[in-house]
Amino acid sequence: MAAIFLSRLKNGKPPLVFEDGLQSRDFIHVSDVARAVVRSLEAEPDVAGEFNVCTGRPTTIIQVARSLADRLGVHIEPETVGRYRAGDIRHCVGDPTRARVVLGFEATTSFEDGLEELIAWSAAEEAIDRVEANFAGLERQGLVK
Repeated sequence: MAAIFLSRLKNGKPPLVFEDGLQSRDFIHVSDVARAVVRSLEAEPDVAGEFNVCTGRPTTIIQVARSLADRLGVHIEPETVGRYRAGDIRHCVGDPTRARVVLGFEATTSFEDGLEELIAWSAAEEAIDRVEANFAGLERQGLVK
């Protein structure tokens, strides 16, 4: 989602945000996920079961869009479409307690640092915006309500 919003902003277009933008997610950096997997594989004694590999901190979707625009220095407000995708849930935030207690794992990369890394990576990439075509495809398949 952040990369899609970034492409829109770099093309001078507003990020399209489903619902009202206040739905929340638990964003975790891929390097933190990799660290959690390694810890689970190297754990002594062996561990079993499920672990929420997460930060435990909610971030709204509209906050992602606005944070990217701020960091890029563009004054483009996200556009909330007031519609939702079939199967989406309003809030998805994990509880990292078991991973912290059993694996000694805690996410260390902040949301803000992750955005900065994404922006730095994107500097050498072409910002291709396919949002309208993808949105139309979701509509054709009846996946946008």
